[in-house]
Amino acid sequence: MHAQEHLEETERTSRGHATRQADDRQRSPGSAGELQSMQPTFGNAAVAGMVQRMENPAAEASSGPTASIAEGQLAEVGPGGTITYPEVDSCMTVTVHLRTGGMVGAHLSIFRMEGRHASNELVPLLKAAVGKRRVAAVEIVGDFWSWNSRWLTTTLDTLQSQLPEGTTEPPPQLQPEPNATTTVADAVHAILGHQRKKYQTRQATGNVVVRSRPPSQ
Repeated sequence: MHAQEHLEETERTSRGHATRQADDRQRSPGSAGELQSMQPTFGNAAVAGMVQRMENPAAEASSGPTASIAEGQLAEVGPGGTITYPEVDSCMTVTVHLRTGGMVGAHLSIFRMEGRHASNELVPLLKAAVGKRRVAAVEIVGDFWSWNSRWLTTTLDTLQSQLPEGTTEPPPQLQPEPNATTTVADAVHAILGHQRKKYQTRQATGNVVVRSRPPSQ
């Protein structure tokens, strides 16, 4: 398959989610005022910077006992909470389990969605949201068969725009990695930190549900 055909097919797969999530974007809370109210929960100054990026009311999901986190969003739930990541078809989710029993999660998409965070923005935002709180585990669940770890630092859109004219075969950075369960976890670890042995991965698609774990010492 020629590079352009491969990229068009990848883009069609990912961008098909945007239509299905139009209503979700309209219903998502995440106004600047609502995110401002989350500052005590996140407990760090990074949220103030996130609030300033919240001109679009669909940019973030709300925190609480439960949260549904759409592509390009992040949110936090308290102990005993549940996070649902809807329509994980070619996406990746990263959930940080806090030792208090709460969770902070992010839903990464291959392509940037309008009004949402890109794949190379969410893990740094997740790190800022976790701050200095103690971490029990990092759970990475998604469609690893569709992913490349490079997209956590440079978006596929950007890599696609850098493709030399006349390229007939997609280079490795534009293709899914055969060992993505390892490389993606390594890339998240390089940004997020914490002990690598705390990282867990799972291949899954559809509606991904992550439940909080009991508090640990």
